[in-house]
Amino acid sequence: MSRYIPVSDTPGTYFERAIALDPTYAPAYAGLADFYCSRVMGNNEGAEQAWQQAQRYAAQALSLDSESAEMHTAMAWIKLMHEWDWPAAREHALRALQLNPSSPEAHAVYARYLETAGNLDEALNHRKQALALDPYRADLEEQLREEYIFARDYQSTVASARRTLANDANSVTAHEELCYSLGRLKRFDESVAECSRILALWGHSDWIEPYRQEYRKHGYEAATQLIAKKGF
Repeated sequence: MSRYIPVSDTPGTYFERAIALDPTYAPAYAGLADFYCSRVMGNNEGAEQAWQQAQRYAAQALSLDSESAEMHTAMAWIKLMHEWDWPAAREHALRALQLNPSSPEAHAVYARYLETAGNLDEALNHRKQALALDPYRADLEEQLREEYIFARDYQSTVASARRTLANDANSVTAHEELCYSLGRLKRFDESVAECSRILALWGHSDWIEPYRQEYRKHGYEAATQLIAKKGF
């Protein structure tokens, strides 16, 4: 007889349900480890507890299946972002890629390691591979834009941001990166237009006209400084 297990709207609950149905299913433990890694990297609240949970589930996944690409990916994040053990992070990330070269998550964590190691060209290559494997993942597109900015490839950042905005016109992050990159390309009118949209999205429409007036009277840098004083 099947058991009914209540499901909430958090992704971690689905992994917990899988474990309840089969306590020996290693990918579910690896999934929970990855879930807690993602949560702590997106929000510092309760960070230490979340890292401990990630470590616990990753260790359980390892004990059940040492050849799980998902487990090695989770371990790579823990070693890289929590324990600062770069050699171990590299080892786990490369093992994950060896076990599953088609894993976007494995490419993503290895790219993050490469950033830490200062190899931005290779990091960018793995970001591109991650997105190519799952082209509709908004988070992977955002990570690729960050890599473009690190590489000062602002043209590519603009193209990526516009792709995101075609699907989500209210993506504040895409507008921010578009505003910044257009400014670096000295396309100031376009940058000001994007920054104005961000102000509206943030609920500061009353700042837009003073910002635009400052730009018209004193130029782009003065307008940028004005907004910076307001905490933008």
